[in-house]
Amino acid sequence: MKRTIVVLFLVFLVSNLSNAQFYKGFGVKAGTSISNQETELYGSHFRYKFGFTAGVFKETDLIENLSLIVGLNFIQKGALEPFYVTSETGQLLETKYFHRTVNMASIELLTKYGGNKDKLSPYILAGLRLDIFISAKNTLDGDELTRSFYSYPINNNKTFGGVIGMGLEFIPLKSLTTFIEGTYNPDFTNLGELTDRYNFSYTVRNYTFEIKTGIRF
Repeated sequence: MKRTIVVLFLVFLVSNLSNAQFYKGFGVKAGTSISNQETELYGSHFRYKFGFTAGVFKETDLIENLSLIVGLNFIQKGALEPFYVTSETGQLLETKYFHRTVNMASIELLTKYGGNKDKLSPYILAGLRLDIFISAKNTLDGDELTRSFYSYPINNNKTFGGVIGMGLEFIPLKSLTTFIEGTYNPDFTNLGELTDRYNFSYTVRNYTFEIKTGIRF
């Protein structure tokens, strides 16, 4: 089923990119990702982790005030996992953090409502994403740990998720549009599942906030 969804998604991407009848513009965008992870692992509470995101997109008009955006992005996801250093008596000495970094390529299909009315114009976004795993690493105080030290599983090379957000466009020239936007990107499927030595089963799932700025030509 997932394979069928992927094939249909890619077919739609190719067909949309080849259809220039209602072509609106091509653009680039970049910004920061603010990511975290959900897991049932012993009541773990992670911290948000900052990362980088950038991509390209094509925008096509559908009807008045409504357009379709197809994009390809690189995004860093993950979380900060606390590591508490204590004395022999149990006194907390310091808190270190495991930097759980997951690099993904993200294909997104979004609908956009608004924008392009005035020099300064707001808009809203909503749509779906397919994220493809590229690489991952786990570090503690700058030292990269081997995969055996990972406290979370990565055994799915694709995850599906959604996008919802809003933005603001500024049009300094007729042929040039700049914008800034913020989105919330929850995953609908898990990054990994694992049953540990105590027969405790748990899953890991990403969710991310993104703040990006860009240009459309």
